[in-house]
Amino acid sequence: MKKYQIKALSLILAALLTFSGSFIAFAGFVPGDVTGDGLVNPIDARRILRCALGLETFTDEQFRAADIDGDGVIKPLDARKVLRAALGIEALPTIADPNEESSSIEETETITETPSESATETITTQVITETTAETTTETTTIIETTTEIEPTTETTTIIETTTVPEPTTIYPTASFRVGINELEKAADYIKSELLKKAASISIDFTGIDGENFDQEDLEEFIFNLETAIGGYTPFNVLQVKYVPIVYHDYLNLELRITYSNEVHEEDPFVADVSAEFNYSDIENIGLFVREQMKNRVVNIEVIINNINTQNFDGNRFNQLAKEIETIAFRHTGQSDEGDYIRYGTFQKEYKCKIVTNKITLQATYTYFHNAEQENIVTQKINEVNNALNLSGKSEYEKTLAVYQYITENVDYITGPVSNAALVDFSAYAALINKSAVCQGFSALLYRMLLSNGVDCRIVAGVGKGDKHAWNIVRIGDKYYWADVTWDEESTPENYEWFLLGGELAEHTLDAEYTAENYTEIAKLSETNYVK
Repeated sequence: MKKYQIKALSLILAALLTFSGSFIAFAGFVPGDVTGDGLVNPIDARRILRCALGLETFTDEQFRAADIDGDGVIKPLDARKVLRAALGIEALPTIADPNEESSSIEETETITETPSESATETITTQVITETTAETTTETTTIIETTTEIEPTTETTTIIETTTVPEPTTIYPTASFRVGINELEKAADYIKSELLKKAASISIDFTGIDGENFDQEDLEEFIFNLETAIGGYTPFNVLQVKYVPIVYHDYLNLELRITYSNEVHEEDPFVADVSAEFNYSDIENIGLFVREQMKNRVVNIEVIINNINTQNFDGNRFNQLAKEIETIAFRHTGQSDEGDYIRYGTFQKEYKCKIVTNKITLQATYTYFHNAEQENIVTQKINEVNNALNLSGKSEYEKTLAVYQYITENVDYITGPVSNAALVDFSAYAALINKSAVCQGFSALLYRMLLSNGVDCRIVAGVGKGDKHAWNIVRIGDKYYWADVTWDEESTPENYEWFLLGGELAEHTLDAEYTAENYTEIAKLSETNYVK
């Protein structure tokens, strides 16, 4: 098969969303330098990303160094620009030194890249096994011990782009299709291999356009993959070397791993809410987590008694977390549950402490909008529903009215999605700010239709080559496609993506959306809706 060589460029990335270490005093003001070592490196980019996600707090001087756009807000885009500067891809704009009257740094033009649309979820898992005699560790992701340990060496990631990789042991190759949920599955696979201390991990990612897949695409892909993994430091990884080969329609990515013998100690977990259950109450555990997520609780602790902890390893822990998630994200027909919670959550981090027949699950969630904003959404939807006066209307009439309201009142955020704040992926952004990316559009349609008794689901995949989210809506006993984002500038008589049946053009669903997994997809109409 013909290979397409990516432009050769050696990159160094730091996979440290779980950064540990003390802040070094600033020797001098350098834009992007939040570690204070006088240099701009990938570690700075990762710490800025953590700050943007609310996982780390900066001092005033760090904040000024991190605010690359100078808008007073630390965003993922700032982290991206610092990462690109560290890799020599672009220069940072001039930021005046607050301690000097003038700056001698020459202002340079910045280059903006265009990442894909939907945000990436991250799952990090942790297992700690405790015994009455001596604390031992069974690693799922993060290893913690009760003794004080020096911080681990910073993890580095190296990307080597070449058409002929250096000789290495042949390892099995896993295969995933490019897409939001497939990327999460690939991350889970990588984490399972890291638990086995695999020296090399080989993965094929299908569904790419190899002829047009360039260096920026590779950088974007690696960044999203590492975000889904949640960082390598928890696995005691010292270095990751990526060796990608781009073919006509797929990317082969080999990860060559160097491990550290040191352990990493995480920040202490402080629960916002805690509850205790027996393992036989797994259904109630999931429902409890769902209620907390509806209220946008960040740190949730669940103590599970009477569970068999013998041979409780990382795979078993991942299964348990998935069981709870499946219940918490179950589609119920309630507008603020199901897909609304799932696609309202940007990042998930799980940890687990174990004693005999008892585990303590600690979950940390990052949401696209907070509890106060969710209350505002609820109030505004009630106002809009009253104004639309949909009581007694048919499912079609309700769907058309809600769809039209969104297309008339919400603007699509154009330009690179990396410019978007987390809130721009939410129903709050669409309804209150009146501008959002596709995920915000589809979340609002879901919320409003279900609040009016019309069943609706959010689905995700690829649309016109980019990650995308849209909906399926029930009219009668059939379901139909609806992409309100792409009809945003249209009027009802010109809608092109409203209540369509059959195979939806220019849309490719992620692999999880099958008739076996979703009864709604099994009931999709083969023809467009006719009034």
